[in-house]
Amino acid sequence: MFWHGSLIAVRRLYPTYAEDVDLLASYAYPEMPFGGRWLRANMITSVDGAATDAHGSSRGLASTADRRLLVALRGMSDVILAGGTTVRREAYKRSRPREEVVQWRQSHGLSPAPRLAVVSANLDFDYRSELFQADHGPVPIVVTTADAPSLRLATVQELVEVIVAGSGRVDLGLAVAALAERGLMRILCEGGPRLLGQLADAWLLDELCVTVAPTLAGRPDAPNIMSWPRARHELVPLRLTDVFEDGGYLFTRYGRP
Repeated sequence: MFWHGSLIAVRRLYPTYAEDVDLLASYAYPEMPFGGRWLRANMITSVDGAATDAHGSSRGLASTADRRLLVALRGMSDVILAGGTTVRREAYKRSRPREEVVQWRQSHGLSPAPRLAVVSANLDFDYRSELFQADHGPVPIVVTTADAPSLRLATVQELVEVIVAGSGRVDLGLAVAALAERGLMRILCEGGPRLLGQLADAWLLDELCVTVAPTLAGRPDAPNIMSWPRARHELVPLRLTDVFEDGGYLFTRYGRP
């Protein structure tokens, strides 16, 4: 099984060449200091910069190796952070890892499954969906604002755990701190582009993992992986830490300088 070994044929190209790389070891979170946290984002893009396929989903860009990497990254995290639009478009459900993932997590002192934290100011969800009504898996967290629509806020508070962070727009600094206070220190952000841009603009990203799919989307209106809330007048430098390859797909990792 993948979880107990490496992805077949995945090679490390940088910083040193290696065959059959153990991605669990390569992507392991650093040791957490007391009260600390680590926020990692994982996104996929076509070579011409599209973050979604023609159906508005990232799934059409992914390969088997990319999907397995996603399983690994989720399996190592305490909480999966995603924006409301992404959760609706990708039809997120409560986490139900495979048994070998559960065993690995428990042997490493983690809960059986990561939680899901959804960022949404307008709380525009289908509250009859499995995400809110399922009787299995960890209870999701909804991160919203103090001035969210009152009827929707009352509804969501009855169904899941709610974190109120800021007003008008979710204060992501407060939100990330609130997750860490709950022991959810290994945070995996899966987008979308607007949430990722807000995290980057607030200097909350510790690590950015980008899969480059060997394809041209040919969609001038497609979103890219990051939508900044405001224009910046200077470049934001990153440090390349790893590059892996499988079937023409590049799996890159960037950290702070």
